[in-house]
Amino acid sequence: MVDARRLVQQATELAHPALPFAYSVGSSTCAYTLGLAVMQVTGMACRVSCATPVLGPALGVVGVGLASALAGQAAIWCRSHPLDSKKPLTAGRHTVVLQDALLDAVIGVVLFKAMKGRFRSIMPSDLFRAGAHAVESLPATRGADYASEINRGELIRLMRRDGCHHCGRRNGKVIGDHIPPNKLAAVKPPQLSKQFAKLMKEPLKFLQSHPRRRSSWLGGKPVPLFARPVQRAGEVLGLAKVLQRYYPQCQPCSQKQAAAVRAGKRRLVMHFGGPRPWFFAGALRVTA
Repeated sequence: MVDARRLVQQATELAHPALPFAYSVGSSTCAYTLGLAVMQVTGMACRVSCATPVLGPALGVVGVGLASALAGQAAIWCRSHPLDSKKPLTAGRHTVVLQDALLDAVIGVVLFKAMKGRFRSIMPSDLFRAGAHAVESLPATRGADYASEINRGELIRLMRRDGCHHCGRRNGKVIGDHIPPNKLAAVKPPQLSKQFAKLMKEPLKFLQSHPRRRSSWLGGKPVPLFARPVQRAGEVLGLAKVLQRYYPQCQPCSQKQAAAVRAGKRRLVMHFGGPRPWFFAGALRVTA
């Protein structure tokens, strides 16, 4: 018993120098996470999702910057209120230095991007579109109700690695989610005149094939530069078939999506599961 107490005392003495660092890291990480959560709630209130063009990434940049500045202020507050201080936690007045806050925000944004973070993933997920945690997907058979056994095995692997593409959950039943959903993919686009369709067909075909770029900086097969936007434009104009993809999805999100599709109302969901390393970029900056 005496030896156990002695070991605990020695371990406490060894860990004591690291306590201020852990105190600062924990506080700044909590502040950073809180800032990202507030921005996600703001996206819900403004009906801006990770799939919203321009506004989604823009609000994501703002969210990362604000969360990084908040994490920096939390670290400063920890330095002014050390653990061994007899000063009450609420004592004193904290003054925010605008220059320091802006510096934390800028460095946090740069670190987030350097760690391959996607600013749009800060926003909530749209159940009708690929979610904030969408990384990889599989070609889907149009109109099929369920994924094949081979696809299901691959979707299980993606689910365990990346989580549900809408909420980030990694456990539970895995469902192959059609994006866009079957009911939306079956909606017929507005009918175009034959003359207009013929006029648009060749320019779209040209943009799909020229110019070309490589799929990554490290090499890979060349891919059309405008492939995705042109495909989307063709789908909207009725000049191309709607391409569906399978994404890994959890059962709760699948049920919410089914209800939203039946009601014909767009629905956003929050995502807190499965945080990626870049979600702690702001906290990493202030504790470095």
